[in-house]
Amino acid sequence: LRQIHGEHRELVAGLKRLADTAKEEGKTDYVRFAERLILHIKEEEEVLYPAVLLVGDSVKWRLDKQ
Repeated sequence: LRQIHGEHRELVAGLKRLADTAKEEGKTDYVRFAERLILHIKEEEEVLYPAVLLVGDSVKWRLDKQ
């Protein structure tokens, strides 16, 4: 998980550079692409990964009870 977060930081930094450059060049499609991908990365970190960890803990707890 730490490795993924590190990779995400690098991706977000690159996407921000892409968005800034695209804004300067008036390429709104690229700006939207970068911004949507940044939001997707945040959603993974804030919603999906924690949910997966909770499900994993729940499955482990149920298996341990058997």
